[in-house]
Amino acid sequence: MALAIHKILISESVDAVCKNILEQNGIEVVARNQMAKNELLAEIKDYDGLIVRSGTKVTADVINAAKNLKIIGRAGVGVDNVDVNASTRNGIIVMNTPNGNTLSAAELTCAMILCLARQIPQGTASMRAGKWDRKKFMGVELFGKTLGIVGLGRIGKEVATRMQSFGMKTIGYDPIVPAEVAATFGVDFMSLPQLWPLCDFITVHTPLVPATKGLLNTESFAKCKKGVKVINCARGGIIDEEALLQALESGQCGGAGLDVFGEEPPKNTALVNHPNVVSCPHLGASTHEAQRRCGEDIANQIVDVVKGKALVGAVNAQALTSAMDLETKPWIQLGEALGVMGQALAGKVNDQMKVKVTTLGESLRTAKNYLTSAVMVGLLKGASENYVNLINAPLFGKEAGLSITSQHRDSFPESATGALSLEISTPGASYKLLGSVQGNVPVMLGLDGARLAQAVLLKGNLLIYKAESNPQTVLSVGEMAVQGDDEYSYEFKDSCHSMEFLDAFKEFYLNGLFADITLQCVSGQLFHCHKAALAACSTYFKIMFTADMKEKGNKVIKLPGVDHSILEALVCYVYTSEVVITEKNVQSLLEAADLLQFISVKKACEDFLARHLDVDNCLGMHSFGEFHVCTDLEKESRRMILSRFEEVSRQDEFLELSKDKLFFILSRDNLNVWKEDVLLEAIVKWIAYDVKNRIECVEELLRYIDVDLDELYLRTALELHGRRLLTSNIKMRSLKCHILKEKQNNLNPLSWKPTCNMFIVGGYYWHPLSEVHVWNPLTNSWIQGSQMPDHTRESYSVSALGAHIYVTGGYRSDNLEALDTVWIYNAERDDWTEGSPMLNARYYHCSITMSGCVYAMGGYTGGAPNQEAEFYDPLKKRWIPIANMLKGVGNATACVLRDVIYVIGGHYGYRGSSTYDKIQSYTSDLNEWTIVTITPHPEYGLCSVGLYDKLYLVGGQTTITECYDPEKNQWRQIAQMNERRMESGALVMNGCIYVTGGYSYSKGTYLQSIEKYDPEQDSWEIVGNLPSAMRSHGCVSVYNVSS
Repeated sequence: MALAIHKILISESVDAVCKNILEQNGIEVVARNQMAKNELLAEIKDYDGLIVRSGTKVTADVINAAKNLKIIGRAGVGVDNVDVNASTRNGIIVMNTPNGNTLSAAELTCAMILCLARQIPQGTASMRAGKWDRKKFMGVELFGKTLGIVGLGRIGKEVATRMQSFGMKTIGYDPIVPAEVAATFGVDFMSLPQLWPLCDFITVHTPLVPATKGLLNTESFAKCKKGVKVINCARGGIIDEEALLQALESGQCGGAGLDVFGEEPPKNTALVNHPNVVSCPHLGASTHEAQRRCGEDIANQIVDVVKGKALVGAVNAQALTSAMDLETKPWIQLGEALGVMGQALAGKVNDQMKVKVTTLGESLRTAKNYLTSAVMVGLLKGASENYVNLINAPLFGKEAGLSITSQHRDSFPESATGALSLEISTPGASYKLLGSVQGNVPVMLGLDGARLAQAVLLKGNLLIYKAESNPQTVLSVGEMAVQGDDEYSYEFKDSCHSMEFLDAFKEFYLNGLFADITLQCVSGQLFHCHKAALAACSTYFKIMFTADMKEKGNKVIKLPGVDHSILEALVCYVYTSEVVITEKNVQSLLEAADLLQFISVKKACEDFLARHLDVDNCLGMHSFGEFHVCTDLEKESRRMILSRFEEVSRQDEFLELSKDKLFFILSRDNLNVWKEDVLLEAIVKWIAYDVKNRIECVEELLRYIDVDLDELYLRTALELHGRRLLTSNIKMRSLKCHILKEKQNNLNPLSWKPTCNMFIVGGYYWHPLSEVHVWNPLTNSWIQGSQMPDHTRESYSVSALGAHIYVTGGYRSDNLEALDTVWIYNAERDDWTEGSPMLNARYYHCSITMSGCVYAMGGYTGGAPNQEAEFYDPLKKRWIPIANMLKGVGNATACVLRDVIYVIGGHYGYRGSSTYDKIQSYTSDLNEWTIVTITPHPEYGLCSVGLYDKLYLVGGQTTITECYDPEKNQWRQIAQMNERRMESGALVMNGCIYVTGGYSYSKGTYLQSIEKYDPEQDSWEIVGNLPSAMRSHGCVSVYNVSS
């Protein structure tokens, strides 16, 4: 759904970037400076949009004069100067830029804290007065002091991280932000009664609402430490100014930093003139950077609305935030149409009417809010004197006394696109309507509990006639409706026809009716079928029955290469569209489907095999995929062979490879081998398995090893020891040592090859990020992929499976609602698709991939860590629960070693109040969790990776890096990192560990750099930079497979 905005008025000084962006997107812009109200009233009628800062008062009379106005953009945070209620009544969107001045306001707050601690303004004033009074301005250190932060949103968070770098202890309270989220940026969460007596400094960062007006008052000051210092750079009125003045006079408050006042400018200057008060004339957003950012943000937000891409920063149009996609337009039309029909049936909206809206089907999970508003638009249309739209319909409905509820149900098997149900009850009557969208057109499926045989288009005029069952009456009504219309026609399409047609053929088959062809399998059993049905599903049979082939006239078609159970399965598919694929029948079923050209069945079998692809079967899968021209299976098995060659070369199947197949693998440019001795050992073992027939391949095979070898010694050793080299590690090590020339004893890594790329997905940098960035380690260059469709969520988890990157869960940045949504990025096609939602909404959870599936574990839902774990089967496209974790944890980290999942650390307890020090492991074969060990340095914000069968813990609040050997159950410390990196990204690529971005606990800043750990050298080095500083991002690698 897009908004038509052609002309915008900017009524006061906004950074020029705002006008430029709007004009570049085809919007006419008129920029004025400090317009008087009478000027605004006279001109506003000509504009579709209005952009203001804090100076323009957009009152009800201005809004009522704006006949064409659709959107008001506030280039800043507060909308105190905009009559939001009047805007809503007129169906006008009001939006702000919540992120624009975050940094500037946070930095001003920090400056106020420093000024109060060291009395810098007072010292400056004294110097200007010609004095040199050092004793009078004795200050305090911030190190070790406690800062209380009331309001832990964007600004509160930034203040916390900056003041932590001074060594301050940060505690805080927020009625919305959970404790576990506060903990991620170093704030200990507590209630206000607990907070007041602990603070040396208190800063407030809340909106001004009835609950926060006078939040710091005489009563709360009395609970504080004597001499507490307070800061307000948020909204005037949060601190009771009279109570503050009394506390300053009594010494209960030792100082105040004020950028905002209840009345601006303040007429009562007693506070401003107090010697212990530092004050500014509302400068929180007064930086060049903030003004540019606000101008840029508001322009981009409006452009997104015009293009129907997204609705960000809406103050009064929450129902529209999920309705911007073009695909939502017919659904909104459906909601309005059902509402109009509801009004026609039940009458005008009143306080006796009860309405229930139900969205049905997984595709409408996020549509409940905007479809409820759409229904209300229809119910109120024509019955209200006001213009009604999605923005003001909830308000008008409430004023009319309408009682409306909404709900969602995933189950709706009748339609793949979902449906919308509307139930209306009035005294003495009730009505129920059911509708859907077919071919982007709203249709009605049912009325008052009866399902219509044919969907009815909801457009134009509808005649609903209720009568007794009398065909003549209905006929006369039909004749009346078309009287005088010579061009009348009715295009009927039965949506159930295909299923009924299939069911009929199934009955024909089961009862032996109309059969005109018989299939005979290898064991002689007969299947009496229909040529038309077989030809519709199989190219093989279609050609046989239509082309001039000798079998065309046969009554019996013999299929000697097809087993009875396999042919039975294929015939069942013809008449039911269903086939059961198992590990026992998949190979034979695919071979038969390939032979008989059942394309869909063959592809289903191919997908089944790809789902079960692993190191121990990928070689056989690759050969099978090549032989049967299964391109996806061939590609994915090749991806596994090349990316995990060292593991593949240890499999028995590797020893039986043909010469040509081995040469094919070794000749790939993107073979993932980083040590010459890995290649050497693989070649030696392959030759040793059949020395007699393979010894002559030595010279040709050694061309793939870029070191100087003693070929004669190698030949002699192979002929002498033969297969004993396969079972003796000592002989193998001795052989490798001898055949390498002395100068090559210290093997260097192979030359750099383009084996895989690093993908950075989303993240957080002052606000949620949605970009995808791709790093090519060969060229040290970045390219940008398609953005995540969901722009407003954070704290999700990211994992990669083949060429697909899964983004699971997270929470909405505006309301902290836990999400179960899943988005899947195809790294090869650079596109996004929405996946099946998880069983449990969760954020700050772990996700990994193992055995062809995606696992999601732990995390938070509603403030408490949960124990639930589940996995996604990409073949079945659904999530399946597994055993609960032993301890529910959030903000933990996870990795996989040898098909075992390890979940390390995290927070547990209500709102994540404690740090967990144990490692939990999960074995899928047993569906069982166990405690493995205790971590040496329990903390959160870590990353974990598996490398060479060992578990590495990197990042976190320190630079310590730990390595755990599960086989020996031993920990050891390795080289320390260069930076402290909380909530960084980490992956293994090219035999090394890469750690990206994160938040520096010591510096109080977001990081942009990338560190690499070389396990051979036991050293870390900075090897590059991300496109921007960030934390909480996805960091995965996707292996390149050339076509």
